[in-house]
Order: sequence, then structure tokens, then C-alpha cells
Amino acid sequence: GTPKPLSAHFAEIWRSNGATSAAASVGNFYRGVTTTVTRAALIGATKMATYDQTKTQLRETMRWRDEVPAERYQLQFCASVTTGLAISIASSPATNARTMIMASEPGRYQGMLHCLLDIVRTRGFLGLYRGFGAQWMRVGPYAIVQFFVWEQLRHILGMRPL
Repeated sequence: GTPKPLSAHFAEIWRSNGATSAAASVGNFYRGVTTTVTRAALIGATKMATYDQTKTQLRETMRWRDEVPAERYQLQFCASVTTGLAISIASSPATNARTMIMASEPGRYQGMLHCLLDIVRTRGFLGLYRGFGAQWMRVGPYAIVQFFVWEQLRHILGMRPL
């Protein structure tokens, strides 16, 4: 069929969830935002802490140095891969809850905690990590590129490594 115009989608969201006021209608556009913000906070906190801690541990245990290019690249690569894994582990439950909240009928979940409990109840604890491989395949390469670029820019600008 013919796709609906954007204005029809806008009107559908505006009227959804039984909204009877402008304030309620505006709220329909933000359904699931709390889960998205929580997920972003988990990713941000996990990303820098894991990268920094992993590089510190690798420097101590492997004796890799940022001053030696081959060792610097090994440090960055290993810390980036570990960080991508940690981000995926930390954010997978929130990612799954966000997806379920946004894809469900309005009012199905009272919030993120309700959704997480429903996932565990219906799919078991590992249901929180459904699609984990795909998430890591997306986040892993992103972390590698992001940290390599950050580190190279710092190196070019004469700044100390992260």
C-alpha cells in the first residue's frame, strides 16, 4: 500500500495512549525515554572506567608501554575489545527493556523495572541478554574505532594517552 504521510504518524502518536490533554499528548513522544537515558548512563559509566582500568592492568601485567608504537596499539586494541564486551554486558538488559517498552502497546509496562521483571519471569535471567551477540558485534567494532581515533588524536596533539 501507499505509505502514510509523516503528519499521520505524528497525529497517531499525539492521540495514542488515550491522551485527552496536550500535556498527555506530548508525553506520548517520550514513551521509553527513561529507559533510554538509563541505558546511556550505563554505557557512559562502563566505557571510560573499563577502558582506563583495562589499560592500567595491561600496562602492569604485560608491561606494554604507550611510548612503543606496537605496544601502544596492542594496549588500545585489547582495552577497546574488553570495553566493548563490558558495555554490551552492562547495557544489554536496558537495551532489551527499551526495545520491548517502545515496541509494546502503550501501558503494557509501568516502567523499566516492570519490563525487566517481566523479561526474567517469561524468559528467565538470560532473557535479559537476548541478542547479546548482535549487540556485541555492533558495540565491539564501535569501541575499537572510537578509542583508536581518540588515542591517535591525543598522540598527534601531544597529549598523554588515556
